[in-house]
Amino acid sequence: MDVPKPRRHFAMDHRRWIIAVAILLAVAAMLGWLLLRGDEPERRVELVVERQAIDFPIEALGSLQPRSVVVLALEVDGTVRTISASPGDRVAKGQRIAVLANERLLADAEAARSWFLQAEAQHTVAEATAEAQAVDEQAAFARSKAALRFAESEHAARRASFEKGVISRLSLEESLARLEMAKADHRAAQLRLATGERLRNARVAVEAEARRSAEDSLERLRYLSSRLTITAPVAGVLSALELEVGQALVAGTKIGRVIEPKGFIALVRVPEDLAPMIGVGTPARLDVGSEVLGGSVARVNPVVDQGFRSVEIAIEDDLSKLGAFADQTSLRATLRARAEDGTLSIPYQPGIRPGQRVRMVAVSQGAQGETRDIVLGARLGDRIVVRSGAVQGERLLLVLDPVEGTTP
Repeated sequence: MDVPKPRRHFAMDHRRWIIAVAILLAVAAMLGWLLLRGDEPERRVELVVERQAIDFPIEALGSLQPRSVVVLALEVDGTVRTISASPGDRVAKGQRIAVLANERLLADAEAARSWFLQAEAQHTVAEATAEAQAVDEQAAFARSKAALRFAESEHAARRASFEKGVISRLSLEESLARLEMAKADHRAAQLRLATGERLRNARVAVEAEARRSAEDSLERLRYLSSRLTITAPVAGVLSALELEVGQALVAGTKIGRVIEPKGFIALVRVPEDLAPMIGVGTPARLDVGSEVLGGSVARVNPVVDQGFRSVEIAIEDDLSKLGAFADQTSLRATLRARAEDGTLSIPYQPGIRPGQRVRMVAVSQGAQGETRDIVLGARLGDRIVVRSGAVQGERLLLVLDPVEGTTP
């Protein structure tokens, strides 16, 4: 008969004893921590609800935007021969920026000049010829008219003599024949005068049209030839000039821009709930790279885009030094905002944040008070807006956690 080994029972009892001691130590440690924590005083902050106007700064991000930009685009094909300016340079209106070469265009312009001179000479000849023809035809018409009058007088005199029996009928009929011939010659001269005037005018008009066409072609080619010299269309700052000597370009290529020095605004984005507190004329400080500029709000866009509204700031400083990189320059703006009169607010405390629903104790005349939810709005500088749950002059008791520094 086997007898149980006493050492096995002893091992089991020893293990249970160790577990029990560990549990007791853990309970004692937790009780000690709770007792120690209980000794720390709660931090209670009494906040008074006030209705007042609040001036505070708003930080916003944005960029410089030029008000007026003139794009430099080529009007002719050409190869870059020389470059006389660089991005960032101040340029005057008409100042040369670069010169292109286009031998074919220059040759066409010279050919157009020769064509114009020829057309002008032909037009001059046509006018002189028409004038001479007109003189000849008018003289012929005058002669025929005089001959007709003479023939009429002669025939009238011979008719009177015939009736008196002085001359024969044959003599009368001869004068009548000369009269009829004079009438025919006069009608022909009159017709030549009228027809010749129309023909002369037509010939002169054709030559005048040829001259105008040649002149238009010459002026167009002269203009295009002048476009081989690229000049600044307005006074300002040259921005992003994209040219290299020897580069072949085609008409329509955009090669750069000119920005007027004082033609900039700052465009920044402000949270929707803060935008109504910014008015036209509100001062602003702009940090653009290493530059600090002054400005004032010119416009607040009423349109909301993803919780933000854009604010346009007019810049007071001379920005000629910023023209070369205005498009790609981000900035930080500090705006002085003002909450409307009558805004309910409390002093800001760490541990509360905008949009939070905080449970506070409303204290009145030393009474115990009641616990209620206070809905907070935006933080305005060192104060935070109370949207609902409190009234003017009310004292709120905020109990803060002694360790975490957060609201209960």
